[in-house]
Amino acid sequence: MSKTDTLFNILKVLFAFIFSFLANIAYITPMFFYERTVPMVPIYVSFIPFFSKKIDQAYIWFRYFEPKIHKSGIVKMYFAGRWNYLVNDPEYLNQLFKHEHSLFHKSGNDQKIPNSLLAYYTGTNIISAHGKQWRVFRQALLPCFLKFEKYTIAFENANKLNLLILEQIKQNQSDLYVYASTSNDTILGVSNKKEKTVDSLETTSFNLKTSGYLKSFNVNELIQKLCLDNISTIAFGFSLRTLDNPNSSLYLNLNRIKKDIFKPIFMAFPFLDKFPLKERIKTKKHIDFFKENLLNEVKKHLVDNYQYEQETYLNAGANLVKENSKGNISKNELLDNLVILLIAGHENPQLLLTSLIYILGKYRVYQDKLRLNFMKLKELYKSDTDILDYLNKDVILTSIIYETVRLYPPIGNLVNRIAAKDCYLTSSRNKPIFIKKGTYIGYNNFGLQRRTDVWGKDANKFVPERWGCNIDEVSDQWKTRKFLAQIGAFHGGNRNCIGEEISLNIMRITMFKMITELEWKLSSDWIEKITPAGPISPFQLKIDIKQVYNKD
Repeated sequence: MSKTDTLFNILKVLFAFIFSFLANIAYITPMFFYERTVPMVPIYVSFIPFFSKKIDQAYIWFRYFEPKIHKSGIVKMYFAGRWNYLVNDPEYLNQLFKHEHSLFHKSGNDQKIPNSLLAYYTGTNIISAHGKQWRVFRQALLPCFLKFEKYTIAFENANKLNLLILEQIKQNQSDLYVYASTSNDTILGVSNKKEKTVDSLETTSFNLKTSGYLKSFNVNELIQKLCLDNISTIAFGFSLRTLDNPNSSLYLNLNRIKKDIFKPIFMAFPFLDKFPLKERIKTKKHIDFFKENLLNEVKKHLVDNYQYEQETYLNAGANLVKENSKGNISKNELLDNLVILLIAGHENPQLLLTSLIYILGKYRVYQDKLRLNFMKLKELYKSDTDILDYLNKDVILTSIIYETVRLYPPIGNLVNRIAAKDCYLTSSRNKPIFIKKGTYIGYNNFGLQRRTDVWGKDANKFVPERWGCNIDEVSDQWKTRKFLAQIGAFHGGNRNCIGEEISLNIMRITMFKMITELEWKLSSDWIEKITPAGPISPFQLKIDIKQVYNKD
């Protein structure tokens, strides 16, 4: 046999192997190892975001998922290297929430994709753990979040955010040589020998003045820093100070790790992380450095402030360190929980705040209504506590936040449950679905919270008035919708997000501070769409923003 024939035969075997592998993944597994009656979303749909940034998650959902899942309430989909069930029927989802202990166990990346860098990064934590392990984590962390009252932190950081934005607005205006201006004329100027124009100082309908717009301002980086400073102070007792120090090592390392981990090929086929690839080995070392650096900062704060021995001090980082010293949790579990507190504690508020800024920039009538309310509030109350109490009772603000959470939940697809034994999912809308032991099940909040049979024909429209006319009605409906699993953004059952109240209050505080000093609209050069994959938020949002202040 010639060398050519040998090579040809090798290529045939290799091709046959690849073809068999792909055929098994794409067709054989979902057809024969999952319920055949459950519709299947083609495997290529999972790869669309990797090849086109022009297509967002909204398009993918309504084009490929919604027609199938609306009728059945459940579909088969390829996600994180395996086929899974994805439910969209609130009754199906309610069973996942209610029967977490007996039937549908929480299962995170550490079990689903154990050899991946993503699993190594997030590890075993309060979000993914199950049973006794979860109860230990919860006992350590829950009191710190339930009894948190130091919201002066959020007010201070929101002030810092405003100052940084105002600084950029003023810098933008200082670049212009002003030749002439009146209250109604355009200001003409020249900067760097190029002619420019900016909006003049103008009067609004609320007896306020506004400066010229800073055009195409990208808010994402500053909002991320705000949320990092908030959660680090809340959870660990010290601020990362990313708003003050853009070169914070923890901040830079965090962003580098996120960029390196979430490579499309490794997200689609996480088993590739089993191979000793130079790039992934380097990223793993970065993760180790980040975790140890974070732990050292937590311990340093405890020692420096003599808070380690104070049993009454409510601090999540301190409590985790104490549980580790008692032998109740391992060092790896300590590190994993510190990381997840930082990740989940800043990413979800960041996404929600970005969506809120987008909503209020698009529907500016609500921004104006809130500004009128907040300006009056600012005159009536001086203490942060009094202001927050009022904000919690503000019908318009609360309804806007709830409606934003409904339309733009920070987490879209969430596949984190595993069937502990053979069982059935039942629903009055759809027929019972057999679930085999060991099958992973998840849900899609984006689709769930836009069901027209649950939310009405205007389910895809921003209508904050749907929540009610007074604060009691709004609050009751929020609780009811969550109880019925019609809202899944903060999960449900006994695994409801422990940071929900804090997150919502940060939304209220940040919006109050921004709206009383700033006014914004969507930039004309920004293409309106949400993120292509993963977390849900307006994609690379850009706004035109300006200062607003009392006319007097």
